[in-house]
Amino acid sequence: MIKAVFIDYTGTITREDGAVSMEVVKRCYGNSDAKSPQEALTYWWGNLKKYEEADYQVAMDDNDLHPAGIICGDMARAYKPHRELFEKALEVSGCKAEEVIHVGDSVASDVKGAQSAGIRPILLDRTGTKTVPGVTVIQSLAELTEILKREQAEQ
Repeated sequence: MIKAVFIDYTGTITREDGAVSMEVVKRCYGNSDAKSPQEALTYWWGNLKKYEEADYQVAMDDNDLHPAGIICGDMARAYKPHRELFEKALEVSGCKAEEVIHVGDSVASDVKGAQSAGIRPILLDRTGTKTVPGVTVIQSLAELTEILKREQAEQ
């Protein structure tokens, strides 16, 4: 039985190529001395990371998300794909690895990291171009709801 869903925030919830991100980059680039939009994007994502680290709750509220808990790399003194981060999330959630799904957009960080802790990964690939043997791949977070409903009905 799935008791918890761990979801990567940056890249999965907040899309790097999403409309909000692109609007911010356009404004930053237009009002900066950045040499290219890519330089502005790199700067912006660096600041977003600082924002998340400083106040995750604001980020959750801004996206109408209501998590039962938030884990960051600093809490575990490890970052993805290290299993210690996932183990910290299991500890905080009170769940066993087999009771959790981790959703993320990176094969190297999210899929491999979750697998290293015995957690079932789901890869979010909005382009529909990635395949990973033995891993469920979805193109939108809406598909996650259907997966969870299906699994609940099977129990």
